[in-house]
Amino acid sequence: MSYWTEMLGGQVRHVKVGNINTRLLEANSGGGPLILMLHGAGGHAENFVTNIVPLSKAGHVVAPDLLGHGLNSRPSGTAHTFRGVIDHVKQLIDTLDARRVYVMGLSLGGMIAAHVARECKDNVEKAVLICPVGFAPDAETETELHKSMAAMVDNNIAGFDDGEPAIRKKITMLVHDQKDFPEEMIATRLVMYSQPGAKESMGAVLRDLYQARRDYVVGPEVLTDMAADTLFVWGRKNFGALAAIERASKLMKKGTLKILEESGHWPHVVERDAFHRLVLSFFGEGRS
Repeated sequence: MSYWTEMLGGQVRHVKVGNINTRLLEANSGGGPLILMLHGAGGHAENFVTNIVPLSKAGHVVAPDLLGHGLNSRPSGTAHTFRGVIDHVKQLIDTLDARRVYVMGLSLGGMIAAHVARECKDNVEKAVLICPVGFAPDAETETELHKSMAAMVDNNIAGFDDGEPAIRKKITMLVHDQKDFPEEMIATRLVMYSQPGAKESMGAVLRDLYQARRDYVVGPEVLTDMAADTLFVWGRKNFGALAAIERASKLMKKGTLKILEESGHWPHVVERDAFHRLVLSFFGEGRS
């Protein structure tokens, strides 16, 4: 299979979101909610290329390039901040005129999804958070989180300076097992990282997040205030702290944690069939 065949039945298009020409991968089987898929740090819409068409059984699936990432435009004067990323996602919801939204976030995208769900309570009904980062249900985990976020910034920016070897090293860690390695992701990511201004815009977002991290950590205040029915999906072999996510899910009004046993940081890629069954069940196959 290739990205081309994975996306058969879907499409690529660009929409204007504020002043940003925003690239979307999408599929829509007709009706249902907007299912918004948010990629991780240094990523792009292809993080979900194997999931877009299968999950469109439940609604209109849209995977955008986040602000400062992928093939989005980078107009001069744009503030590439973490707050800007959140606002860009909220503006996309408005641009698509979505009344019912299910938001899905991978890694850093899970952190973004949590803030979008909290700030858009009237729209966001469900959230799926895949191996999310940035969650600190107590003071102890927040201390450790600040250390790991610094490493996240450095690891993602290294892909620009060191090229293919750095990208290959990072993605190998994300899938955990070499047999699951998505070779096509290397070539795709190299193209994304070669875009004019990519290093500067993506680096600015990540550095801003690190500087402002205390404002955006998903702690008890955010967790207890989220109204969306929320599913955490975790890979048993993921490098993150499972105990923190277990505690986070219990702090929420409607939080559930499911673990996929053979995956690392990308369970939606490595165990895609199990992931699709789990998420489609959580979505209730979408339409009501």
